[in-house]
Amino acid sequence: INAEYGGSLSTFPSMWISKADYDEYGPTSISRLCLATGSSPRASYSYYIPPSATVNPVQTPASSVSQTKPSPVEPSPVKPERKEIFHPTPDPNVLHVPLKILESAPEEDISGEPVHCDDCGGILNVHSEIIKDIYDKTGYSWKCEFCSRENTIVLEEGQKPTKEHVSYMLEPPVASEEKHMSGNWIDDAMVVYCIDISGSMGVTTRLPSEANLPLEIKKHCTTPDQVSRMQCLQAAVHTHLEQMAERYPNIRPALIAFGTEVYVYGDASSTNPFVLRGAQLKDYQLLYKQGRESKNFGRPSRECFVQLIKRVDSLKESGSTALGPAVLVALGMASHYPGSKIMVCTDGQANIGVGNVNVRSAAQKREAAEIYTRMAQLAKQNGTTVNVISIRGDDCALEHVGILADKTNGVVDIVDPIDLGKEVVAAMSKPILGTGMTCTMMAPSQIVFKDSDSHSTTKEVGNVNADIDLSFSFGAKEFFSPDGPLCFQAQITFTRPDGAKILRVISKTRSASHDRNEVESRIMASVVALHAVHAAAEMAQFGEYQNARLNLISNMRLLQRGMKNKRQQMEYINFIKQAEKLDGFMREAQAQERFSVGNTGAEKDDTSAKNIIQMKSAPHSIFEVVV
Repeated sequence: INAEYGGSLSTFPSMWISKADYDEYGPTSISRLCLATGSSPRASYSYYIPPSATVNPVQTPASSVSQTKPSPVEPSPVKPERKEIFHPTPDPNVLHVPLKILESAPEEDISGEPVHCDDCGGILNVHSEIIKDIYDKTGYSWKCEFCSRENTIVLEEGQKPTKEHVSYMLEPPVASEEKHMSGNWIDDAMVVYCIDISGSMGVTTRLPSEANLPLEIKKHCTTPDQVSRMQCLQAAVHTHLEQMAERYPNIRPALIAFGTEVYVYGDASSTNPFVLRGAQLKDYQLLYKQGRESKNFGRPSRECFVQLIKRVDSLKESGSTALGPAVLVALGMASHYPGSKIMVCTDGQANIGVGNVNVRSAAQKREAAEIYTRMAQLAKQNGTTVNVISIRGDDCALEHVGILADKTNGVVDIVDPIDLGKEVVAAMSKPILGTGMTCTMMAPSQIVFKDSDSHSTTKEVGNVNADIDLSFSFGAKEFFSPDGPLCFQAQITFTRPDGAKILRVISKTRSASHDRNEVESRIMASVVALHAVHAAAEMAQFGEYQNARLNLISNMRLLQRGMKNKRQQMEYINFIKQAEKLDGFMREAQAQERFSVGNTGAEKDDTSAKNIIQMKSAPHSIFEVVV
């Protein structure tokens, strides 16, 4: 009887879960129709309307854009308290911008200034339609593809692009006597080594027979088959300094060691290091100023590497870990040379001065996180890349310290002491293609980017290397029927290693479709997978593990529906491999939080923090299959 009465209600159809809904969301579709009340689920009378408009993005075949119908008013006079439920929606419309394109020449170099739309900032491109003014030989009318404004423009010969990928030089290169180049390296930038010399760096490990340590370091080994963490790190820096002096003789190396105090050796031009201690280590502004105003650095590696190697080889372990103060001094020194790199290597938590993470209260932990975020923003602003290497065996609070690498496109990793040599060389040898890079995406006014709620969006990248892939998710602002292809544009501004300021403009058109099945059959799975993993990792970084997992599941089902050919199937498998890695550690992190009594915001261990940061910047190449 109850079922009969229920089925006769006018509201009953709104409680159904359609096959399309279940295909899209799986078991989580039930949550979309339920309120979490602490007892049994109860219908909320909100439901999903299947997608009705699809748009074809740059680098990715067309896919669906979903629209949601407002929920009817809840009929019950007594409303239970609602828990906010995350409604995962896959991101089929994704723009992919691989920054390795900056390694190659554009299709066309345009002389003069780019022609901008007066309203939205869109740039005249090969797809722009212009009408000549019959009364003015150089006058034209241009209706912007992105905001539909009618612009009156003046064009000189060669100013109208004829290719999709064009380049403008906004500022000329720096004079050769001021800027040295070695390939893509900014060869007069700085490399600052921030080395942990705390007491725990004296811990020893077994030395493999094939290990090749410098002779000066072997002399200090107490036994032939045992080597300390400090000796491994000394060997790594020793080797890198020798290679740098040979390959990049104009790079300016500097050394900073930190224990209970901070020892600023610079380029070893002074007999004794400059020492910071006590209250000085708690003064953010003072530490940065000391780095900027320090006089004992700036010599090229060809002149100072021998002295620096001697300094590195003579370091001894003692004291605590003033990591934060050492990084601030290094940032001050590197601020004079855009394109510089800092290598931070430690085996324990920062516990002295600015950035002390060895604290208990939630407020103190938030303060530490804010300090490292502030440092990272300062590094990004100055064009400095920070790499963070943690030695396996002790917790280093990478959740906080790793922010330095995360925000500056550096490397963060946990390595065995014996592997420090190759890790330091690999991290510090990655070429920088440019500094101060920003990427602005433009789309027609019917389109909205999800991170800006507008038809344009900008990401600030900072230092650029070839492994960085940007992705942008978008949808239709409302239902529309386009009367032709839609134009998308990437505006990439950066300073080249030779000092020239460059604007790359990439403009492409894509058709739109209302046929979801046809769109999903042509989906570029690797691009959707890239964006899904990046988005899930960012959620996980903020502790939103459940939302991150739901996001992965939702995109998994989208990719399953799009497996129409061998390439899509293989790229789906690559997505599953990476998603399982991310999902596995998120489950462990959730379990840790559940068992941390009274501490639902338990800190991530170093492995989890490292995995999240690495997943946030996962390259497109690990998903892409070339058939």
